[in-house]
Amino acid sequence: MKNEGEQRQQDINRDDGSGILKTITMILLASTTDPVEGSILPVIFTIIGAIWTLSVFFINYQNEKLKKKIEHFKLLKDYNAELKKWANNTIDLMSTAGHLCLLDPKKDSQFYNQRHNLLIALSAEIDKGRFFLPNTEIDGHGQYKAAAYQGFRVKALNVLVDCYDLVKSIDYMDQQKNIPVTKQIMECKRNFVSEVQIQLDPRKFEIDFIETIKQGL
Repeated sequence: MKNEGEQRQQDINRDDGSGILKTITMILLASTTDPVEGSILPVIFTIIGAIWTLSVFFINYQNEKLKKKIEHFKLLKDYNAELKKWANNTIDLMSTAGHLCLLDPKKDSQFYNQRHNLLIALSAEIDKGRFFLPNTEIDGHGQYKAAAYQGFRVKALNVLVDCYDLVKSIDYMDQQKNIPVTKQIMECKRNFVSEVQIQLDPRKFEIDFIETIKQGL
């Protein structure tokens, strides 16, 4: 078994500082088996106890604060994952629409149906996007509309509406009329990607997350 001296030395060598406080307390207790009246030792013990309590409180507070920040990042990451899933599907539709314009309708019997299916899909994605990107200024515009449609659409959804109108304009008889539409749809796609990236702000997310992790080390 370890004797008292070995135990004190082991406490002193601890990295977290708690061993030092415990060792000081043990030494003071060992040297005062019969304290005289008016001794300063009770005051010292009180101070040590207060320091110990405050240290534990501060450590617990910091740990709880870090835990809440990490939980916040987890929720934000989950939200962003769903937003990216929606955006990825929408980008696929826009890319398909842009390349559809390069096909000759006269050589593709399904051209009209493809255009029609794209319109259906884009219309659905516009409404799904409202779950992630709600309208702004809902108190000052369109009060007569359904709740989700009051106010003004954000830029990302405006771009999708523009793309929908462009797909609707695709001529299913004359390919030459569709060539200029291709560039317009691809421009919509680039603008959409940019708007979603602004919403996700991946650079800020990464910087903030790394900084939070460093605080916990």
